[in-house]
Amino acid sequence: MGVCAKMKIKNKHASMTLATTFLVLATLVLVIFAIVVFNSKQNSSLEELGSVGALENVYVRSETLNFYLKETADQVTSKTDAIKDFSNRLVQYKDSEGKYVSSDLLQIEYQLADGKKHIWVEGDILKIHFDITFLEIIYPPDISKGKSYEFKYAYPFSYERRLT
Repeated sequence: MGVCAKMKIKNKHASMTLATTFLVLATLVLVIFAIVVFNSKQNSSLEELGSVGALENVYVRSETLNFYLKETADQVTSKTDAIKDFSNRLVQYKDSEGKYVSSDLLQIEYQLADGKKHIWVEGDILKIHFDITFLEIIYPPDISKGKSYEFKYAYPFSYERRLT
């Protein structure tokens, strides 16, 4: 009877060793799978974070440009030559090197020079209209792996105020 008892104990150890081996292998496979999935999700999350940041940057730029345009329009006093008055006041936002404090003001300067009617006076109401466009390009962290994204935001800027 002593021999049979030893055999049963050996079989129990063999089955426990087999179960332990399967448990370790299953855990290893699960860990490797989790690392691969986490790594792939992390790369896509970086792209999403970059795109959200670019979109936020476009909104900040548009609000900044709107502020400068409204400030400039509020300083216009001439009913007879509002375009020249607006252009002269827009220059106050250039630094000593001749660059605008917001580079987006440059598109306003180009639109004023294109010959189209962007600023006019009807009665004693100053009316301003510009077509604003912003472009942001997002590059992936590793340019060789992945494509770049382009955000283009365009809107009409319109503003009216009574000249006194």
